[in-house]
Amino acid sequence: MMMKRLYVIICMSVLSLTVMARQLSEQDMIKAIARSAEAVSTLQCDIVQTKHMRMMRRDMVSKGSMKYCRPDRLRWEYTSPYAYTFLLNGTKVVLCKDGGKDVVDVARNKMMKEITSVMIGTMTGTALTDAGAFEASVKDDGQYWIVTLLPRKKDLRRMYTTILLMYNPGTGNTERVEMTEKNGDRTVIELKNIVKDKDIDAKVFQVD
Repeated sequence: MMMKRLYVIICMSVLSLTVMARQLSEQDMIKAIARSAEAVSTLQCDIVQTKHMRMMRRDMVSKGSMKYCRPDRLRWEYTSPYAYTFLLNGTKVVLCKDGGKDVVDVARNKMMKEITSVMIGTMTGTALTDAGAFEASVKDDGQYWIVTLLPRKKDLRRMYTTILLMYNPGTGNTERVEMTEKNGDRTVIELKNIVKDKDIDAKVFQVD
């Protein structure tokens, strides 16, 4: 009887240590991603975006490029199948399409502010440590560290149910982002040919 009790105690202790190790492992991954994100001064890459829409039989595939300069300059440009540019420079967003241009003051547009924050946070990985905006968890699938972000803010919950980041621990890059919208539509963004910490001409972020 005593041996059985001792065996149970040992098993419970081992189980507790295993659970703690997993928790520590997750925290270690979170800290590593956060350190990598905070160290990035600039980021450039090609993007392939696939939009899965419930109301459409075929996926919509768009291609382009992204340029980011810390802390708040972003150029997101689609070149195929149509030309469209989203440009953020501090507190202003410029949307360019079909020769037209719309300028939005981010400071006065709460929704646009959230969108720009999500775009930068998911591409760089800084969203992981934004506890006010997301509940974050991480698991290792052997190839990627998969970050699951659950929106906390009401405005974000209106847009997304979950956001997944596929982080490559070998390169220190987020290589894939999957965003599931509240209506069930899903957007997958693949980041290719990633270059970090290389100077970017400030002209590409000009909004005038």
